[in-house]
Amino acid sequence: MLSALFGTAIDWPLRARVTLLIVARRRWLALTAWALTVLVSELCIGTIKSLIDRPRPPGSLIATSGASYPSGHAIASAVTAIGIVMALTTGRRRLRWMITAAITAAAVALSRTYLSAHWLSDVIGGSLIGAGLALTIPEALEVARDRRSRPPSRDARLTGQIARPPDDIAD
Repeated sequence: MLSALFGTAIDWPLRARVTLLIVARRRWLALTAWALTVLVSELCIGTIKSLIDRPRPPGSLIATSGASYPSGHAIASAVTAIGIVMALTTGRRRLRWMITAAITAAAVALSRTYLSAHWLSDVIGGSLIGAGLALTIPEALEVARDRRSRPPSRDARLTGQIARPPDDIAD
């Protein structure tokens, strides 16, 4: 059940709906972070699987293909669940929803081990990659935005550490 929930048949339509919701709210930085997070996570799955090329555990209870590490379902569930929270919530509400997202992502990841589709280290690695991307990319974009929009501090103006136009430019 959980494995199917974060499979491509449900995960991608959910991601599309979230994208439309972010657009409707006109939250362009959140949209950029969401799209970049999803893109980078999808690129990581195939690339890392090809590099590591770890075989899957024997006796899987579901059909599997490809290499085992990292778990694509674990990455996708963490990116989707945590990414939705990062894109659509703020403040105290974010903490409550983040707990729910983390529990959901962990349950999906552990279900892959239960089904013998992955080793435990596959889902731990996948979860950490997905959660790391879903938390780091939006935060990095927010920090970059804040640094660009903040005027220089009083101390920087007093010590001459702010950028000045070249002397050869006429006033």
